[in-house]
Amino acid sequence: MRSLLTVGVVAAITASTHVAHALPSACDSIVGNLVANCGFEQGGIPTPSWSGTGAIVADASLGPPHTGDFAAFFGSGGSVGSISQTIATTPGATYNFDFYYSSDGGTPNEFQAYFDGNLLFDSVNDPAHGYQLLHFLAAATGASTIITFAGRNDPSYQTLDDVSVTAATTEVPEPATLALLGAALLGLGAMRRRPQA
Repeated sequence: MRSLLTVGVVAAITASTHVAHALPSACDSIVGNLVANCGFEQGGIPTPSWSGTGAIVADASLGPPHTGDFAAFFGSGGSVGSISQTIATTPGATYNFDFYYSSDGGTPNEFQAYFDGNLLFDSVNDPAHGYQLLHFLAAATGASTIITFAGRNDPSYQTLDDVSVTAATTEVPEPATLALLGAALLGLGAMRRRPQA
C-alpha cells in the first residue's frame, strides 16, 4: 500500500515540477549560497540540480517544510536512499555547510550528511523532533565538491530542507584593534619588570 502511495505522490509532484510557488525558501536569500534548488522548490527528484534515489520531494502533504512549499522527505524502507549535488569549490577553502533536519521518530530510521565524501553527521533511530539547524565547517579538496544526504525511515519520513554551503570567512582584526592589543601587551610587560617593594 505504501509503495502505491509513494508512486502516486511522486507522479503528482513530478507533474507539478515547474509550478511557481508562493513561498520562497529561506536558503534562497543566503548570500553566496552555492547550492542550487536549496529548498527543493523545483519538485520531484531528480531535478537538474539534485540526483538520487529513495528520496521524495513533496509539498506539505507529507509534513511541513522548514520554509517555502517543499522539502526532501527520505522514506526508503530497508536501506538508505540518497540525494546529491555537485557544487563548485576552491581547493583547500573552508565552507559553512548548513541544513535543517527533522524526524517524525518512526523506527528504524537513519539520516546522514556527507561533504566531499566525508561523513559529517549520522543519526540512527532519532526520536521525533522538529527542524533543527545543523552546522558544520568543512574543507574542499578540489574544484568541485559533492554534497550528499542519505536517509531511511521504514514507517514514515526523515525530512531535509534549506541546505546551504557558503565560504567560511576568517575575520582579520582591524589595524586599530591590533594596535590596542600591542599597547596592552607592552603595558603588561612593563608592569612585570617593575621591582617589587
